[in-house]
Amino acid sequence: MCGTVSVAVQARPVGADLMTSSHRTKVLVVVGNLDVGGVEMDIVRNMPRLDREKFEISVYAFMGTGELAGRLVASGIDFITPATHYGARSLLRNASHAARADAGACGASRWSTSKLKVWMIERMMQFAPTRGLLRLIGSASFMLRIVLPLARHIRQQRIDIVHCFLPHAYVVGGLAAILARGPRLVVSRVSSNFYMNERPIYRFMETRILHKFAAAIICNSQAIRRELIGENVPEDRIVKLYNGIDLEAFAPSSARRRLARQHLAIGDDELVVTCVANLFPYKRHDDLIAALALIRAQLPQRWRLVCAGRDVDDRRAMLMRTASELGIGSHVTFPGSIENVPELLSASDLHVHPSSEEGLPNSILEAMASRLPIVATTVGGIPELVVDGEGGWLVPPCDIGALARALAAVVSDEARRTAMGRYNRDRAAALFPIDSSVRGYEDTYRRLMYGNHC
Repeated sequence: MCGTVSVAVQARPVGADLMTSSHRTKVLVVVGNLDVGGVEMDIVRNMPRLDREKFEISVYAFMGTGELAGRLVASGIDFITPATHYGARSLLRNASHAARADAGACGASRWSTSKLKVWMIERMMQFAPTRGLLRLIGSASFMLRIVLPLARHIRQQRIDIVHCFLPHAYVVGGLAAILARGPRLVVSRVSSNFYMNERPIYRFMETRILHKFAAAIICNSQAIRRELIGENVPEDRIVKLYNGIDLEAFAPSSARRRLARQHLAIGDDELVVTCVANLFPYKRHDDLIAALALIRAQLPQRWRLVCAGRDVDDRRAMLMRTASELGIGSHVTFPGSIENVPELLSASDLHVHPSSEEGLPNSILEAMASRLPIVATTVGGIPELVVDGEGGWLVPPCDIGALARALAAVVSDEARRTAMGRYNRDRAAALFPIDSSVRGYEDTYRRLMYGNHC
């Protein structure tokens, strides 16, 4: 059984020591890791802004560190990750790799012991009862290696509130909080519950066990609130809290746009379409590529699609092949995961989000704050962000024709793009400032600790 390892413990900011830790509410945020993503950015933007005299925040990332961990460390938040671990399936896979390496060293002997070992291990991993046994062993191993040490950490540190982000963190942090007996359990549901169809164990764990123990479930859109009510979560435990955006970080200006285009080697006369989303299939980058191919005759001679986001299962190569086959490969780039999203968006003319499943995408908020027009799908909370016909165009998901028509309408009218961008910036400033989400977290934590008398 592994313990927990503190990656970095920074000194508290000036003023935070005016009250001892016993007078502050201890909040432990549980997340898989801090790779670049919408939820992870939401944690990094909000948690350092909470009042340090009233709240002591720490973050537990049970799957490793991630590119954004340094930002939390720099802000003075304790960042904790468990020691590296392997499940049963990983151990068997490692044994297969080792046996394959031995087989490669055996030369021409077809039925060498090592080659036979490779064959046996790989057949075991494909055999349905074996997969079930591996999952069972892996779950038990996971409990011993992650959940129990986390529960011990919660007890030892006398954590008041365990706040879990994303489904896997809900299971890990929720079970640990229940075992620790004492802390209030909070979960942020920031996506539609489509994942429950692919992982029934999550549906069972959440709806039959964890929802009963959660003191509050935070959702970031009305669409997700309706799903939670459908899962029989009492309405008085549901908190709707829209994501907040740092307007200053995404403030547009002519000088910033000029410098960004110079740095990204984008010409002044080049039309730039951006999409910021990790390359998961449900983000539907292939629909966007196909739609642009349909209207390529209506696009200016110089244009570029920039799809920023982490590669997933080598989809980048597949998408590049698709773009090449459709005749627009030279116009499409995939720079991978980038941290400087404000720079990319300041160089953009139009932002597109063609996803088929969503909660409330931070990337759309970022584009709105960057004064960009939006073309997006009518899924999840997106219609709560983008006003159709005012800030851009909304289309049905997976409808390439409708997406192409919306893109054509926007790219052909620069004056309308400008007006839509201004509308979006004003809407983001009025409804989604970062201060609102920070206050929402603080109010939720205070209410859980002190009721309405705080």
